Amino acid sequence: MAGKRKQSSKQLKDRSDARRGKAGNDPSPGIAINEAQLLAALMDSVTDHIYFKDKRSRFILINRSQARLFGLKDPADAVGKTDFDFFTDDHASKAMEDERRVILRREPIIGKEEMETWPDGHVSWVSSTKMPLYDENGEVVGSFGISRDITRRKEMEARLEESEARMRTLIELAPDIIYRVDSEGTILFVSRAVEEVLGYPPEDLVGKCLLDLVHPNDIEKCRKRIAEHNRGRRSARALEIRMKRKGVSRGRKKPEWVHVSVSSRGIWDVEARNSGHGGSNRRVTEGIIRDITERKRAEDELLRYREGLEALVATRTAELQKSNERLQTEVAERKRVAGDLRKERDKAQLYLDIAGAIIVVLDARGRIALLNRSGSEMLGYDEEEILGKDWFSLCLPPDQQDNVRSVFRKLMAGESELFEYHENEIVTKNGETRIVAWHNRLLQDEKGTPTGTLSAGEDITQRKRAEEALLQTERLEAVGSVARGVAENFNNILNMISGNASSIAAHFVPESPVHASARGILDATRQAGEMTRGLLRLAHASASRKETRTEPVGLSRLVSEVVDFLEPSFREKEVRVRIVKLEEMPFVYGDSGLLFDVLVALGLNAAEAMPEGGAITFDCSEKLVTTPNPKLNPEAEGGRYVILRIRDTGAGIPREDLPHVFEPFYTTKTSKSGFGMGLTYVQSVIRSMGGWTAVRSTEGKGTSIRLFLPKARIARVRRGRAETRGQTVLVVDDKAEILSAVKKSLEQAGYKVLTADNAEDGLLLYRKHSEDISLSIVDAVMKGQWGDVVVREIVTHRPEANVIMTSGFSQDYVRGLLPLGAWSFLQKPFTGEQLISAIREIAGSG
Repeated sequence: MAGKRKQSSKQLKDRSDARRGKAGNDPSPGIAINEAQLLAALMDSVTDHIYFKDKRSRFILINRSQARLFGLKDPADAVGKTDFDFFTDDHASKAMEDERRVILRREPIIGKEEMETWPDGHVSWVSSTKMPLYDENGEVVGSFGISRDITRRKEMEARLEESEARMRTLIELAPDIIYRVDSEGTILFVSRAVEEVLGYPPEDLVGKCLLDLVHPNDIEKCRKRIAEHNRGRRSARALEIRMKRKGVSRGRKKPEWVHVSVSSRGIWDVEARNSGHGGSNRRVTEGIIRDITERKRAEDELLRYREGLEALVATRTAELQKSNERLQTEVAERKRVAGDLRKERDKAQLYLDIAGAIIVVLDARGRIALLNRSGSEMLGYDEEEILGKDWFSLCLPPDQQDNVRSVFRKLMAGESELFEYHENEIVTKNGETRIVAWHNRLLQDEKGTPTGTLSAGEDITQRKRAEEALLQTERLEAVGSVARGVAENFNNILNMISGNASSIAAHFVPESPVHASARGILDATRQAGEMTRGLLRLAHASASRKETRTEPVGLSRLVSEVVDFLEPSFREKEVRVRIVKLEEMPFVYGDSGLLFDVLVALGLNAAEAMPEGGAITFDCSEKLVTTPNPKLNPEAEGGRYVILRIRDTGAGIPREDLPHVFEPFYTTKTSKSGFGMGLTYVQSVIRSMGGWTAVRSTEGKGTSIRLFLPKARIARVRRGRAETRGQTVLVVDDKAEILSAVKKSLEQAGYKVLTADNAEDGLLLYRKHSEDISLSIVDAVMKGQWGDVVVREIVTHRPEANVIMTSGFSQDYVRGLLPLGAWSFLQKPFTGEQLISAIREIAGSG
């Protein structure tokens, strides 16, 4: 080194004193001062650690970065000290040996990576360069050096090595063969599974051509696939070929061929590219080879069974026509064979299902060591968020954590066996509960000690919820089928009783014993009618999904009509009603008649829950639901929903009863009026309109029922009824008792009555007296032709004609039978007063 560039310790000390302001009051002007300033600025601005030492390895000068590393406020505080004052003795001794070698041999140490150990126990890594320090005469007076902190890089390298080791372990544990070949088909890598599947040790195959193991008839397919990968094309479909298995089986000289499925892709050879050997343009093929021999055998067996069955059916056709017993035997045999084939198919499909599932690896302490992409997407966590976290506390419901953790600890201690398959709930990041079916495998070290578990899971939440919804629907349909027949017949009987009782009451003096008895009969039939209407609602609930016709319905008008209808009942029970922003309530898609029945049922339920009075509140809100919960309604679609809430201040529902409130015949009422149909009907009707129902309740504070209904943008105005123009009434009903009672009530009210006990006679009367008939009363369901035939002809002949349909079924059921028109509806059973009131309301004669 030239003498001009060699630095003496005195010069360095003078420059250091100048930097600290210790060179005197009259420093020498000129370039020396500028060099000292430049050196000081340079040393204080760099982030690397810079130091100068004398021959005894004592610090002469350090920069501020080195001072901060030592925990010093002023770099001058390090002057005279050595590494033994800051590092452990072991590191300080090694550093001093390096500095002595630099001083004695005058050879620099450049870019040495060394580990620094500190007295507090922590460790750091630096890349260090050490140089000899010369004076103006060229003599070595010490050493100086620069070190750069590389601790983070070292930590990342260690993590990378650990990750690569884990990946190698997974590859070795995988039951499928993982391989890599070059563009010519030469095997570059093959996993340990090749020995299990084909019988070759991996080391025997590396360097050999993969095509040598392929059946001659399949070689061309493999060559084409490798050529596609070399050209950069992707192959989505797996390739099914045969490969040679090592050894002779059962004395056969020819090798046994194994059926495999090959999934592969072409990639750039990164290792060759990084090594600088021209790999930038070199492509390799890597993939997975899966043994599908058992599946192929099952398919061949299935084919053989199918051919055998077809031959059996062909030869036995004549015999089966003569013998019913033989037919039953063959049918049973076919079912048994189909069941066996189904089991074999399910067994072959099992591994395919697991291969695309959620993969979770837990270490011996139950921490998450690996989670694949499917698992991350389902749980909602990024890999960085979840790795190393406790699986049980993070991903399981709180009430299951302790029990499952206890089982896992026993498994790791070797005190219990692993369940290969089980189902349980997990909790995602956003708090959603999912149901997963798991297949598990125990991980062990070379000594057989459990080190963790490997689990593959399938999300079966949708399937479980769909099964629950289907079960509920089937249960409701079964109950509704029985209720429909019972209620219709019972309504006809009640209608006859009510009609005759009305006639008796009309002919006797009020307050007389006979009149009082007749009124008592009417009250009893009215209560019985309420019960049959409940059964009919249940019957309609079972069919509402198919029969309901939705249209825009204004909640403002609907809620107002319901409150007006229930006002006498509310006043009697001292119930206050509050409607929040009635005029702002939006339109929804639904069936106005069904919604009216639903709100009436909910209003009466709320009133019954407040025997000593209280308050009912109706309010609305809107919500965008992108993915409705299939457990609430499997057929609901995403979109904007209106939430109509009915709150009461009643006694509330006990917590243990809440899960059962929608079940048929389940009731918490103590009165005889309740028989468990209300909420069952409500839930089915709302589901049929594409919505769902939710219930919240607190004992002693009340109940809140929310109806979620699809929002409608356009309101349709319903057609009004025309006024009647005469006093002649046509009555058509196939029940003689009802026909007689209705005729008697109408004649007592001053109407002229024409009667028919079947649809055919009713049509003849209408055709003959159509100009005189101002109103027709027609039973919807009759023997032979139903009443809809009569109504359709009436409406076709005169669209503005006035018609009252009567039925034991609900208005919504009858509506499905008839065209739009000015017809009205009267539910059976009805009293004479109710009939006259309905006629006067339509005719405008009251």
